[in-house]
Formats: sequence, structure tokens, C-alpha cells
Amino acid sequence: MGYFPIIKELSFRSLSKAVDDLLRKRAQKRFRDTFKLYRKAEKKLEKLFGSKLILLEENCTNSDLNACKAFFKGNTKKLSVCRRKSPIPEEEDMVILISTSRQLWNRRGILSDDTHFTDYKDEIYREYEVEVIPMKELNQIMVSWKWK
Repeated sequence: MGYFPIIKELSFRSLSKAVDDLLRKRAQKRFRDTFKLYRKAEKKLEKLFGSKLILLEENCTNSDLNACKAFFKGNTKKLSVCRRKSPIPEEEDMVILISTSRQLWNRRGILSDDTHFTDYKDEIYREYEVEVIPMKELNQIMVSWKWK
């Protein structure tokens, strides 16, 4: 499995919010607890990106982004399902989709809970030949593949 530089950047950006949310649920708000948990999570992310995953090259141009925007605008029938304000995904998401579609693997996929991916998974597969796997289905897949 691999990752694009934008995924690593987004993961570290989301880390502090995730740590804050976790400590809020535990009713712990001390700075020391926050810092310790953040450092522990940061080290685990570094290990994941450093040794478990392969760094992939982003391969996307402005014209690719414009075509991807047009793709999402052209599929307005599902926009009512989308819980987001904008029917168009963030630029980072489009870079991930386009770059994934350009990988030379037999099977390309994105594991995500982002509704811009999950609500359009059939359309994305037809247009980009990228399989979208919702996070909630991951456990079922792991069991069927005997990973768990």
C-alpha cells in the first residue's frame, strides 16, 4: 500500500484535532496529557509513513483538476446525499483521486469515509477505474481476506 505526500500532510494536520477530541471525550484537558498523547500519536504516524507504506508520486495538472471538477458537477443526481456544503471535493481529494487513477496497478483503490468519494463510488469507478472502499467496510474486507 502507498500514500501520496498530500495524505501525509493531511494526516499530521488532523492529528491535533483527533487528540483534542479524544481527550475531551475522556474529560482530560491538561496540557501535559495532550502533549504526551500527541507525541505518541505523532511517532506512530511517522512509523506508519516511514516503514509500512510506500511513498507515491502525485501526478496531476490543472487541466486534470478542471476535468475532475466537471466530473463532480456532472453527477449532480447524488448531491442531495452528500452532507457537505459544496458538491465539489477539496483540491487535495481531487489530487488523490487523479494520482491514484494513474498508478500502474491492476487494482487501484482509495480507503475513505469522505462522502465525496463514498457517495460517488460507482461513478468514480466508471470514470477513473479507482475502487472506493468506505472505512466501515474495511472490517468486513479484513475478515474475508483473513487479515483479522
